[in-house]
Amino acid sequence: MDKDKYRLELAKKELDKHNLLFEHFSGIDPKIYDKNKLKKYVTPKCEILCPYGVIGCGISHIKIWENIIKNNYKNTIIFEDDIILHSKFNIKLEKIIAELPNDYDILYLGSIGLDDRNIKKDILSELLRTYRSIIGVLNNKVSTNKYIKIPEYPLGMHGYMISNEGCKKLLKYFNNIKLSTHIDYMIATNAKNMNIYVCQEHLANQNFDIPSTIQDTSFPRLLNTILNKIKTYNNKPYSHSFGTSIFRLYTFNFTAYHILILIMGLLSIKYPYMFYLLLGIISLDIFLFDIKVIQALIVFGIGKYIIHLTVL
Repeated sequence: MDKDKYRLELAKKELDKHNLLFEHFSGIDPKIYDKNKLKKYVTPKCEILCPYGVIGCGISHIKIWENIIKNNYKNTIIFEDDIILHSKFNIKLEKIIAELPNDYDILYLGSIGLDDRNIKKDILSELLRTYRSIIGVLNNKVSTNKYIKIPEYPLGMHGYMISNEGCKKLLKYFNNIKLSTHIDYMIATNAKNMNIYVCQEHLANQNFDIPSTIQDTSFPRLLNTILNKIKTYNNKPYSHSFGTSIFRLYTFNFTAYHILILIMGLLSIKYPYMFYLLLGIISLDIFLFDIKVIQALIVFGIGKYIIHLTVL
């Protein structure tokens, strides 16, 4: 968005390194976006419960696809403002495009999802893969190319190339079902119906050191600091996964951290030490008088209250 001048400047410097010309698209802020227009893109439930960052990110990408169709662009590369490019981006991309099928829809230049079914994964990635396999959303197509592969469950909109036909397919898809969660989750779930590829060697990665509009990695500080040092097999910090906004109540975003705190509250009747464990987790935040401490205590209290009613 226009307010994120610092992020835009970082992205511009990154693109300038590789002599890449670009057109800047101002992201959508759903808090000030026309409510009638919002209903065109978002389900009623998502309008109420989806974090603003999730809605804004999703609509922004859809608006870009609409612009691509309007101008009849054949192939377009889209970068978010938190990208870091491969040092040999131009050379590598040229080889990849030469191998890319003409009927491709999307080429992920980098993915933080499940893009390789054969590589050994970390615990979190394996758990997520098992869950997605059970619910039947993994893409089971197989390719054996030198520079590209078909991902099982691609995630991340930070850098991708999309064809005109790919835009048409996605616009039809989102016109039918509308945004109901993170846009990359929805695309990944529909990947079986599209021709989607990812680079064998990622050419675009997310800069996890700058704040994101759809993640909260500022709380709880102690646990987040620890999880930031643990990486998935594709180099995504665990803190990024746990800090991802899941849903919103008014202006308060719930992340996996809050779900964890809620579970601790549920367990506190049987395991009273859970409260002291919570205090340990949020100790740095208490010391810094962070207002989110109150939110955490409320979430813990809700969990404890729910289980107390159940016991009664």
